[in-house]
Amino acid sequence: MSSTLIVLNSNGKKQCVNLKQGVNTIGRRPECDVRIPMMLVSREHCRIIEQDDKIVVEDLGSSNGTFINSKRIMEGVVEAGDKLSIGPVTFMVQVNGFPDVPLKQEVSDPRANNDALLADKLGQSPSHQSDTVEAIDDMIDDDFDDDPLIAPDPLADFD
Repeated sequence: MSSTLIVLNSNGKKQCVNLKQGVNTIGRRPECDVRIPMMLVSREHCRIIEQDDKIVVEDLGSSNGTFINSKRIMEGVVEAGDKLSIGPVTFMVQVNGFPDVPLKQEVSDPRANNDALLADKLGQSPSHQSDTVEAIDDMIDDDFDDDPLIAPDPLADFD
């Protein structure tokens, strides 16, 4: 089985992260297999275990939670086409190339109703909700041009 996490930015830029067979950790730490250098993502946020014919996601006690298709989970199974949200980033799960994700398809964030929390964490007022979402998109666009979701941590001084 070949599994990929796909994130689409608001400008339609598609970034893919291929998962390895076995355990994949996601978080802010440099040691994580998938690194998301954002303060709303815990140092070790969750892990994805790819084994045989299923993909299991386990939250590792993260502060902001791990979501599968808009539902907060401690442990759950994802399938092709499911949406996995970690902090402000939402991935589409692709298994063996399915579903094919066109470049201009928008992947929505199931936590969109928590924009006030997100704005607060980024030091903005809730009235700047759309600016906050655009700022995250810009961070992803700017920071991950060469290597998706693996970049120097611009927020390292805040640890």
